[in-house]
Amino acid sequence: MQYIELFVHSRKVGRDAELRETLLCQSILYLERYVHLILFNAYKYHDRQGGWKRPFSTWMKEVGARAGVYDVLDNLGFYDFDVTLTACRKMSVRWRYPVTNVIWQGEFR
Repeated sequence: MQYIELFVHSRKVGRDAELRETLLCQSILYLERYVHLILFNAYKYHDRQGGWKRPFSTWMKEVGARAGVYDVLDNLGFYDFDVTLTACRKMSVRWRYPVTNVIWQGEFR
């Protein structure tokens, strides 16, 4: 829920357009992560009987694409709250956006 805090803070900043855009892009990046977590949970539930023989990327292409997930991910934003749309709503822009303060926890083995 960090993306909601960043979005609310970006609404309060208001005057500094560059900072506002940065905070809005970060909040959309967090929202995208959250959507991927939901999709991964759906994959785990959907493919558990088959023993997860196909990888998540294949499942996304076969099941997620049919459900329109890529259309949703390519148009993320806070449309109810923001009148002007940010450039970060498109996946191609978000992938180029520098992520500097990502907090990783746990051990990778």
